[in-house]
Amino acid sequence: MNKKVFKKALTAALPVMYSYLIIGMGFGMVAQSRGFGALWAGAMSLFIYAGSMQFVALRFLPFLLFGGKRETPPFIAYLGRVLPSAIMAMLVVYCLRNVQLSASPFGIPELLSCAVVVLLHVWKRSTILSILGSTACYMLLVQLIF
Repeated sequence: MNKKVFKKALTAALPVMYSYLIIGMGFGMVAQSRGFGALWAGAMSLFIYAGSMQFVALRFLPFLLFGGKRETPPFIAYLGRVLPSAIMAMLVVYCLRNVQLSASPFGIPELLSCAVVVLLHVWKRSTILSILGSTACYMLLVQLIF
């Protein structure tokens, strides 16, 4: 594989890698708070969360198959345009499915956090920044205000 294709694949896989790094850190904190040592938490992350590498590999796969000299088939290009928006829409519906608009806090933390996602993404065009910023916003709102 040439260096240019590998760099492009790595750039495409970084958001997934960062996401699993955050999940892994959260797991490590929970494991240690439950009495597991760092060695056990690391071993469990290594063996139990090994399936997360499948997602990283899926980000690399198109670059390995179609990168460089081969042209991407039209159907794969179509899926690349359509699926990210569809997945984001499903994620929004899933995250907001239990919001109680008729009871306090009336969905205010969720709606404000959604606004933070949109604003950060429009401002910086960074998926990681939007996810981290909106998560921090939601947690602060829920823990300190509502």
